[in-house]
Amino acid sequence: MVTVRHLLECTYEAFNARDIDRALSTVHPDVDWPNGMEGGRVHGRAAVREYWTRQWCSIDPHVEPVRFAVDEGGQMVVDVRQVIRDRAGSLVSDEMVQHIYRVEDGLVRSMEIRKLPGCTIVRRERPADVSAIRGLHEEAFPTPAEARLVDGLRGSGRLVVSLVAEESREIVGHVALSPVSAGGSSEGLGLAPLAVARGHRRRGVGSALVRGGLDAGSRAGFGFVVVLGEPAYYGRFGFAAASGWGLLDDYGGGPAFQALELRPGGIPRGSGLVRYGEEFSLLGARPKIDVP
Repeated sequence: MVTVRHLLECTYEAFNARDIDRALSTVHPDVDWPNGMEGGRVHGRAAVREYWTRQWCSIDPHVEPVRFAVDEGGQMVVDVRQVIRDRAGSLVSDEMVQHIYRVEDGLVRSMEIRKLPGCTIVRRERPADVSAIRGLHEEAFPTPAEARLVDGLRGSGRLVVSLVAEESREIVGHVALSPVSAGGSSEGLGLAPLAVARGHRRRGVGSALVRGGLDAGSRAGFGFVVVLGEPAYYGRFGFAAASGWGLLDDYGGGPAFQALELRPGGIPRGSGLVRYGEEFSLLGARPKIDVP
């Protein structure tokens, strides 16, 4: 006998594989399904097929179930990591949600989507976020230099990756990545600055931003990332002393200046000085090393 959990695991697997016929075979002919993209609901397999097809034409969603539980009413509650990208592969959002299912006769009869309060959403910055991002960096650092740096990179078009962390509609973190060059290579990114609001530190917000930034850089085709930061912190993401590849920085960072390959052979070995954008002159001396 197929369990409800196995049924739903098959549904998620088929959805992520874009195997629409297999995914629809797990739902009831008269299924009641939420339209998470535009709002409202759709009814019946044909309507769900049309909705999913239209959705996949505009965004690239991936839903990964991480926990299954049965509530008091007998419904299956699934905690889901929902990652949405645009069709170019850029991150739109990365968040945890709950899917609540009612199953009848071995098929999904209905599903609800519930936001999880307090969960962190990582997404691209929007124009309306600029003021909050500036305030976040002004709060996180001893001078407004980092805030001016982000504004400068954005103004020059060199803010290649700019992600915010949002909790309960409040921006609680931000990471910026901008182009760097080493030797004859211009396929690198510099991760800086990274800021997390003081009341939200050491809760995984910074880690979520770093991972999101590295993923975005990789998808954009860059070969490596450098960072000036605490080795014990950035080492967990795979960063190692840049000197091991023959790379140096302008700030005398020593072991705090680290590099990470985004693809095999992505780091230009022995290229010497890594050059950041001219906007980094706003920082003056060596940037402050902090652990978010």
